[in-house]
Amino acid sequence: MPTPTEPIFLDPAKPSKLSPTQVRQVEGLRQLFTKRGWSGLQYLPEDPYKLPNTHEYIQFAEGASTLLYGNGQGQQGILNHFENPLGKATDWWQKKFRDRSDVCLFHGLGLGYFNRHILETAETGTRFFIPECDPHTFALWMASPLAEELLLHPRVTILLCDSPGETARHCREWFLRTGIASPSIRVVVNHSALFPRPTFLRDWFNELTRVFPAMADPLSREIFNTFPKPQNLWENWNPIVSRPGIGLLFGKMRGTPIVVAGAGPSLDLLIPQLRDSRESFLLIACDTSARTLLRHGIYVDIVVAMDSSEKNHDHLRGLSSEDFLPVFYGGAVPSLFQEFRNTSWVTGANPFPTSAL
Repeated sequence: MPTPTEPIFLDPAKPSKLSPTQVRQVEGLRQLFTKRGWSGLQYLPEDPYKLPNTHEYIQFAEGASTLLYGNGQGQQGILNHFENPLGKATDWWQKKFRDRSDVCLFHGLGLGYFNRHILETAETGTRFFIPECDPHTFALWMASPLAEELLLHPRVTILLCDSPGETARHCREWFLRTGIASPSIRVVVNHSALFPRPTFLRDWFNELTRVFPAMADPLSREIFNTFPKPQNLWENWNPIVSRPGIGLLFGKMRGTPIVVAGAGPSLDLLIPQLRDSRESFLLIACDTSARTLLRHGIYVDIVVAMDSSEKNHDHLRGLSSEDFLPVFYGGAVPSLFQEFRNTSWVTGANPFPTSAL
């Protein structure tokens, strides 16, 4: 892992899979550091070639939209947009920053909707430490308005690091350098930020409270205030919780048994028992086993699609999401997202692991 004083840039002699636009973005970053010297960006990841090289922008009739990206290595992510995202960002910021704080730990660059607000608040004296775990998100953010100004601002430090432990260590060192007492530290999680690895935020918070116990209280307050329910559900919360079986999951199960049914040769042997006692448990199935169970007349409460690929669409094609909650781990291909967008939980926008479901 490079040290915070050794930036890594793309080697122009190395073959690159980046699009021409991304090459210009990265080259602009290189020139920026060459011209201005060392700035707020701590360091780039060890393999900066893992940047997105495909983007698909999907617009819906109601004004909502989404951005699907891939990097040619099987990794993908999805970022939800809503109507008037800049206006929503302004409303959200005004609620979060009703009073001034000396230091703000702000997680998630997203697509730059908060750039202007961060700059304006930094001008009033607040110092920002902004960790970002995903180079894909960083590449997209670099193309947003005011990104360069944010990188160069003396009161803004941006850390790009994919290790929760390393991020926690750098956070602690930065806080100690500021000399600010923990009660005056504000913790903010950008709910529109992209989480390709849903466990990063949880692991980083856990590690930070371990190496810096004074941060435990503000971190706990923020995580519970930010994630009382999955933030990407937002306006779709009511239609989702009205689905059969979902009420059991959110607050009403109180000891109700959970059965997780995976695909495999033993599934056929379980079908008679599942059918006979179906009313007594909550049933979670993968997308492969769900089709088999539904074909035998066994309704499923939650369907989890782990790899969110076209294969999942084949498994779920023709099934009605009126009867179950689809859960997509990390993202969903456009056809699936359009089909289930009002009833799906995309765990890539939630910091807790799928196992926590």
